Order: sequence, then C-alpha cells, then structure tokens
Amino acid sequence: MAAFEYTAIDARGRQKKGIEEGDSSRQVRQALRDRGLAPTSVVHSAAVRNGEAKGSASSYRLGLRRALAPLELALFTRQLATLVAAGLPVEESLATIARQSDKRRVSALVMNVRAQVLEGHSLAAALGEYPSAFAAMYRSTVAAGEQSGYLHAVLNNLADHTDQRFESVRNVQMALFYPVLLFVVSIGIISGLMVYVVPKIVGVFERTGNELPFLTSALIEISGFLRANWWIIAIVVGVLVLVARWLLRQAEFRLAWDHRKLRLPIVGKVVRSGNASRYASTLAILTSSGVPLVDAMHIATEVVTN
Repeated sequence: MAAFEYTAIDARGRQKKGIEEGDSSRQVRQALRDRGLAPTSVVHSAAVRNGEAKGSASSYRLGLRRALAPLELALFTRQLATLVAAGLPVEESLATIARQSDKRRVSALVMNVRAQVLEGHSLAAALGEYPSAFAAMYRSTVAAGEQSGYLHAVLNNLADHTDQRFESVRNVQMALFYPVLLFVVSIGIISGLMVYVVPKIVGVFERTGNELPFLTSALIEISGFLRANWWIIAIVVGVLVLVARWLLRQAEFRLAWDHRKLRLPIVGKVVRSGNASRYASTLAILTSSGVPLVDAMHIATEVVTN
C-alpha cells in the first residue's frame, strides 16, 4: 500500500484534505466515496515529494520539506520509541503516530515515511527522503539501531536526546524572552518620544528665545531627522539586513565572522561551550547507538554552528 494525499468535498460542501492509504488512486477515490466524500484530487505521495503534483495537493510539498520543530521531533521520536518497544511493527507505529497527530503537515510527513517503509525501504532510508526534517545524526542513529537489531533501545536513547535538546532550546528562548521584550519596548518608547513628544516641546523652547544646551539641540535635530527621513532609515536597515544575510552565506566571510566571534570576550566563551556541549552529546548518542567512531565524529560536526 502507498500513501495518497487527497482533497475532497463533504456532504455540507466543505473542503477536506488529508492522507489515505491504498493500492491505487482509484481505490482511494472509492474509499472516500464510501465515506460520503467527493474527491476532487488524489495524488500519490511520491508525486508530491518529487514536485510533480499539481493543484491543491502541491501545497503539501513545501510543508514536507520544512524542518520539524524541536517539540514536534521530540514528540515523534518518543512516540515511535514507545510503540516499537511495545512490539508494534514500524509501519504500524508510524500509522498510529500519523493518526494521533493534530498537525496535518506532521501527519502527512509520517504517512509518506510509512509509504516508503511499505515499499521495502528501511526506516533510515525513508527518513532520508526528508533531510530537512531528519538530520544526518538522526538518520545514522536509526540506521545503526536497525542494523544492530536494537531499534527500540536506540530510539529510546534518541528520544532522550531530542527531549534534552528541546528543553535546552526552550530554556534559551525563555532566558532571552525578557531581555528581547525590554529591548523592543524600549526602542518603541524612544521612537515614540522622538517622533511625537519632542516636536511638541520644540515650540516651547523656541518661544523662550533662550540658547538651548547642546544635548537638547542634538535631541531636537535627531527628532527632526527621524520624522523627515524615517522611510529612508527603514530602507537602509532592510538593505543592511539583506546584505548581512547574503554575506553570511559566503564561505569566506562566514569563516572570518566565526573566527571573530570566538575572540569576543563573552560571546566567544558562550559559542565555544555551546558548540562543545552539542558536539559531545551528539557524539555520545551516536557511539552508544553503534555508529563507528570515525563516522560518528564526522556526523557530529553537523551540529557545530561555528
């Protein structure tokens, strides 16, 4: 059986989209009709994966190519580890996860992986069809578990690793939330004062006829400049952001920037310790899963951001 992505109309005229398994598109269409749905599009998952789908079914393609969020990956791994450890075959475990997922994109991704498994591919090879969602470390660990015959144990270790990674990401986000919020609010307040409040005070100073202090004059000039040229500033900032993103994609500039970050007083220490921690934990999970040390060291470098 294979996975088909469909678009159908129910009895109330509402459009429904989802995943259905079947031996052919004709069988899937008949199954949808038996459920009271009028299919308008039924596309094989492989067609969507290869970019051959047309119409509404092609909307899945970009979603399937996107990376899974840390929480989504952690939940998927934990569910798969639990079901496989309980004795369920991999294809049934994947089907159960797809049915229980409340996110259509995740459900579609899991069903496409299951379709690959049903076609005779290994789980690692099926995951390899979606490298954006499942990193090389993840796939190599699964492959080692399949080869050793201890897939359930490897998946449990991998689930622990993804859970820890999710917790680390969440802790960092929570730690940065308040400073970022303060920064944004401060910028908003300062901008409001410079654009709306300062111009109203200027008239008061002008009527007095007294010579203004340097700082007050500078503040008034800055306020006038912001009001008159705010659109130029916005364009310049946008261009600078685009240029910075383009430069960071260039290997030579990225290497120089990474070297520079390591030399910064506080940032350098944070970058070194963070990358060392990620590398060590990834290397540990790979070697404990049976991946050869040389291969594990090579794969673990993918989590190093510097």
